[in-house]
Amino acid sequence: PEGVDTVVMQERVTLEGDAIRLEGGLRAGANTRAAGEDVAEGAVALTAGTRVGPGEIALAAAVGLADLPEGDPLRAALLATREQIEARAGAVRVTDPLGCPPPAPLPGR
Repeated sequence: PEGVDTVVMQERVTLEGDAIRLEGGLRAGANTRAAGEDVAEGAVALTAGTRVGPGEIALAAAVGLADLPEGDPLRAALLATREQIEARAGAVRVTDPLGCPPPAPLPGR
């Protein structure tokens, strides 16, 4: 966070009632990283088309990106027909891939 110059690891802190006690031996700048330490200003952190995983998300967060641009949306289609023809061992039969009974006329129509 802005204005912080030292970070104390949780393992070096003891809770005593409403107060905390820090172990000695701290030095200014401990456990901090300067802006640009991971990636220099103006350098490319992630190239277009990079597959994004946990490491890439962490890198994006480290350089201050809360959002990453998306690529083209995935397009998929499922064409489900009421019946399909199945051929096995020379026999042909009509099957219903959705497991629904064949349509029947409604009573009184």
